[in-house]
Amino acid sequence: MPAEKTPHLDHHWIHFLGESQDLFVAKNTDYDSMFMRSLIKFGNDRGYEASRTIWAWEVEKKLNRCRMWIQRGDLQVRNEGVLDSVIDLFIYSIQYKIYLESKEYGRDPLAWLTVDNFGKMARRGPDYWVEFLVIQGLIDKADKVLPALLREQMTGLPF
Repeated sequence: MPAEKTPHLDHHWIHFLGESQDLFVAKNTDYDSMFMRSLIKFGNDRGYEASRTIWAWEVEKKLNRCRMWIQRGDLQVRNEGVLDSVIDLFIYSIQYKIYLESKEYGRDPLAWLTVDNFGKMARRGPDYWVEFLVIQGLIDKADKVLPALLREQMTGLPF
């Protein structure tokens, strides 16, 4: 990466991480960890695919909003922009990954749902999280525009 882009990338990414973490804390408090509780409940009751469906449903809504913005260049809900959708899908994805890894290691997902674990997971980087969405089948491997938009929203680098 060229040296002149590194400070901007670092600043924007750090800002994105901070905003995401602050929103995670606020929403997780307001909703009493309801998203994680749903992953646990439906995962225990109906298996892995049920918990994955809950996560995918939330993320698909946010991805679809980004797709609409790409398609139309405009969003009807004016008080929420593309960045809001990207932050939300980022938060859902981190929580889902915390859930998956806690199950893998035989831990309580709610106990693992901490600010520190959120931060550690988030710092895996924008490429990791975009690729996670591709691997999970929520973004088509051939799609270059949506992943570029997500990276741009996370890092500030133009797409």
